[in-house]
Amino acid sequence: MGIAFPGKGGVQVSDLRTKVKREARQKAEVILSKLGTSLKTNGWAVCDDFIPQGAVDACRGEVKVMETHYTPGQIWVGKQADAGAEVAVNDVRGDKVLWLDEEALSATSFIKDGRQRKCSFATLHQVVHSVDELLMRTLPTYVSDLRGLEEGGRSDAMLAIYPGAGSRFARHIDNSANDGRRLTCLCYLNKDWTPTLGGCLRLFVEGKPPVDVLPLGGRLAFFWSKVVAHEVRPAYAPRHSFTLWYYDALEKAEAMAAQRVAGMAGGAGEAVQKEAQQLLRDILAQDVITPSEEGCQALASRVRGMRRASLSIVASVVGLPSADDFVSIATHMRPGDLAGLRDEISRMGLGQHHAPTPTKATQ
Repeated sequence: MGIAFPGKGGVQVSDLRTKVKREARQKAEVILSKLGTSLKTNGWAVCDDFIPQGAVDACRGEVKVMETHYTPGQIWVGKQADAGAEVAVNDVRGDKVLWLDEEALSATSFIKDGRQRKCSFATLHQVVHSVDELLMRTLPTYVSDLRGLEEGGRSDAMLAIYPGAGSRFARHIDNSANDGRRLTCLCYLNKDWTPTLGGCLRLFVEGKPPVDVLPLGGRLAFFWSKVVAHEVRPAYAPRHSFTLWYYDALEKAEAMAAQRVAGMAGGAGEAVQKEAQQLLRDILAQDVITPSEEGCQALASRVRGMRRASLSIVASVVGLPSADDFVSIATHMRPGDLAGLRDEISRMGLGQHHAPTPTKATQ
C-alpha cells in the first residue's frame, strides 16, 4: 500500500511515480518524434543534453590519460581506401584521433612502449551504449530508413581532438565509396564552449542554406553518411568529441564481399569475381542464405552450381586450401556452422578504412 501524504484526500506515492513515469515517457516521445522528423526532412538531427554535463566531465577525465597517444587524423587519396594512399594533410584535416573498440572500452589498463598503464572508460562505455540504444533500437521506430542498423552494426568509437589554433576539417562526405556507412553520429565532450571558440560542425544539404552546429558538451549530431556534406570550421580552443558510424547491413555485406574478393581474385575474370562476391554477400547479409536448415540447403545448392574458379576465390577468402575443401564443408553445414562462417568473414571485415588502424588499449 502506498504512503499517503497529509492533506485533503491524500496522494499515494505509487500514483505520483506512475504520473512521473508517464510524463517522462510522453516527453521522450515528443523529443524522439522531433529528431525523427528532422532526420527525414533535413538529413540531419541534433539532440541537446543527451549526456549530462557530469557524465561529459567524467568521459573527459577517462580519456585524458590517452591524449598523448592520439595520432594525426588521416584522409584517403583514391576512390577506395585499398586503391588509394593514406596521408596526413594538416590544412585539410587538423584533428588527432584514437580508436577504441569494445575490448578497449572495457579495459582497466593498456600497454604502450612496453609499459603498462592503468585506465578506465566505464562512463564513456556506458555513453556509447546509450547512443547505440537510441540509434539502433529506439529511433528506427520513428525513421524507417534506420531499420537494419542493428544488424549492420557500427564502427569502433573514434575519439578526436582538434587542438585549436584554427585546426579544421575541410568539406567532405563520409561514405563516397559505398562502404556501407549509413549514419554518422558525433558526440561532443566540451565544457563551456562558446561561439567565439569556433569549431562548428557545418552541414550542407542540397537546396538549403548551410547549418552550423556548435560542439556543446553532451550534444549529439547525426546525419546520413552518404549524402550530407560537412566540415569542421576552424577551432580556436581544444575541441573534444567521439564519432560512431552505423552501417546498413546489406551495403556493408556487399562492400565486405567486394573487398575480400578483390584481395584474392588474382587474374580472375569479372564474371568469376562477381559470382564469388555475390555468394559472400549473401552469406554476410543473411537475407538469402540464412543461418537455418533452409539456408544451409540453399548454400549447398548454390555452391554445387558455381564455377570452380569462383569457388577457389571463396575458399581463399575463408582460409581453405582448395575449392573442393570449401564445397565439402559448405554442402554439409548446420545452422550453427553457417552462423560461425558468417562471423568469421565479418571479422575479416572492412578494416574501418575511413581511418588508420588505431592504437588500442588492452587489458
